[in-house]
Amino acid sequence: MPDLVAQRCRHVVAENERVLHSVAALRVGDVTAFGRDMDESHTSLRDLYAVSHPVLDTMVEVARAAAWLPGRASPAPGLAAAPSAWSSTPASPRWWMPCSEVARRTGLTPQIYLSGAEAGAGIILGE
Repeated sequence: MPDLVAQRCRHVVAENERVLHSVAALRVGDVTAFGRDMDESHTSLRDLYAVSHPVLDTMVEVARAAAWLPGRASPAPGLAAAPSAWSSTPASPRWWMPCSEVARRTGLTPQIYLSGAEAGAGIILGE
């Protein structure tokens, strides 16, 4: 198989393993392991699937330096992309400091959307 296809396959197989590992980690409350999985996911998307962008890489790097749990950049060719990052502390002014660092390094002003953990999508049956 061509090298490029093999790289993509390595990413997909490893990503599936990371998802299973992440689910197990979250079930026992191990957010550090979950963060590592997300960080590895971004690295794999960047290096093996080649779908990252220098701005996304900068945003993930800044989030790491801010001691947020590692994040995962989720680019889609031709579409907007957004990294996800987590912090174990409630929202505070220090959360906004990384935005100014990203703006300084990229010339772009990121937006942060704060969210708590939710149960996820489900089916709502009519009454």
